[in-house]
Amino acid sequence: MNLFDMLKADKGIPVSDPMARLWGYQYQQKHGVSEISGVPPLHFTSRGEHLLDYRIYGNTVQNGTPAPETPAEVQGVGEQTENLFDKDVAVVYNAYITRGGKWYYANDSRSIRIRVKPNTQYTLSTEGIYTIFRILEMQSDVVPTEQDGFPQMSSILIVFGENQSHYTFRTSENAKYIVFQSNLSVVNNWLNELMLVEGNSIRSDYIPYGYKIAVTVSDGMNAVTTPVYIGSEPLYLNEYVSYGEQQIYKNINGVLTPIEPPVPIPAITTARGENILTTETTVQPSNIWIKGKIKAIN
Repeated sequence: MNLFDMLKADKGIPVSDPMARLWGYQYQQKHGVSEISGVPPLHFTSRGEHLLDYRIYGNTVQNGTPAPETPAEVQGVGEQTENLFDKDVAVVYNAYITRGGKWYYANDSRSIRIRVKPNTQYTLSTEGIYTIFRILEMQSDVVPTEQDGFPQMSSILIVFGENQSHYTFRTSENAKYIVFQSNLSVVNNWLNELMLVEGNSIRSDYIPYGYKIAVTVSDGMNAVTTPVYIGSEPLYLNEYVSYGEQQIYKNINGVLTPIEPPVPIPAITTARGENILTTETTVQPSNIWIKGKIKAIN
């Protein structure tokens, strides 16, 4: 019997040698590699290692009793992340705005317009430190044109700085948008790393815009929470996250389609001994499947 075949069989890889399949199965049983699925919370024992694989399935819930012409509120699995900057809907202009609020179209400059609330504290941050850093405030819904631009003073300067990676500010009573601007290459970087959060929190790690499922594993004394970022929408019934495949399966035009996650799907760590796995979401997953050196507790 080939040891390599036995190790492959242990990992669930098909092999032709029946003895290798048998020994691989026995090795799995001896070392506790098994699968558990069900509605959270999941109770199991573990050696304190990462799960080898997991899937989190979505759910669909309708709340309230709507009027006939008003559809019920549909909710899925996931909570909105702290990052308010949605690069897919941000308005990007080939333009430059001066301190006085004058608007100029320029091929080598870019301005990103983001909707904000009035009289609210925000922190805007980037991953890198940049030498050109402008944040402006707009109090108008007027859409600029290449001919007319914005009227004088339709936007007011909040801050101009150099060698900065973040800035905390408060919008005015009439604020509708902020504009974050720099040259073309810098703004292209910002589209993938910009974070806008309410309050004065400064980023330590990038949090993508959209929704997350916070998975908590507790041994009764200590708990570790791992955020799983799932994109711009919650997970609905039959949709799921696959750690092993590093894919999110979404229902697109009636077809379950794999899409890339906004950031890599993280490993989930277990504790040695008894574990309880839960998800911190308003709507709970319809099912969670996990695989590892674990054993279910009935």
